[in-house]
Amino acid sequence: MEDDEMTGVVMTGIMGFAMIIIIIGIMGAYTPEVTYYCCPICGECFTSVEELETHFAAEHPAADIDIAWE
Repeated sequence: MEDDEMTGVVMTGIMGFAMIIIIIGIMGAYTPEVTYYCCPICGECFTSVEELETHFAAEHPAADIDIAWE
């Protein structure tokens, strides 16, 4: 009788461990969506409007175009 109880406890522990591994695997597979803002002149892309505006002002100061970044 003790062997059956011990087997049940061990199997429950193994199943619990397996579920934790599965959940960690699912969470690791999630990749958040990233928005890129690309320069209309040279095509270089950035992850924020501020980075793009800084690039645009530094690299293309003579460009006279009116673009809504968002």
